[in-house]
Amino acid sequence: MIRNRPGLAPLLLLASLAAACTNYDFAQARLPNGGYDTRKLIADLKASGRTSLSEGFWIPLLHCDITQFGPSKAGEPAGYTLGQMQAYGPLFFAGSMDELYFTAEGEPVGEERDRRWLGWGVLLHGEEERLQTHLGPRTRKEWRVALVLGNDDIRYGPWQADAR
Repeated sequence: MIRNRPGLAPLLLLASLAAACTNYDFAQARLPNGGYDTRKLIADLKASGRTSLSEGFWIPLLHCDITQFGPSKAGEPAGYTLGQMQAYGPLFFAGSMDELYFTAEGEPVGEERDRRWLGWGVLLHGEEERLQTHLGPRTRKEWRVALVLGNDDIRYGPWQADAR
């Protein structure tokens, strides 16, 4: 005889929501150095017939950890974008988002963006952009606390905390 277990329904709902975030196993495209084989990702994306590949775990209002690969959006370098988002707390109260950009052939564009936030970006917001130019690397860092305190910084050359 199966008894009604009130704790089982929420667990099944959470498991189905977590599974709904996943349509690809990114471990298949991992290289020995820990990076991704972007040519394999592109081939797998085209073979899937989907608009993007994604893998993740989502517990509504508590936690989100999603990796996604797909065509770049308007305003981003042409080609593909590999992104990872992690968020915590109610409605993504705190979290991070990292993006890497690749050409249509799967080669790195030489541009990366990282974002961090706390309190939906009101308490703390940080963004770092790394761009490879013909003159060498350029790093742009921006951070804000309580929307009023903060700093913007652009540097050419390798990032060095003590160089000013």
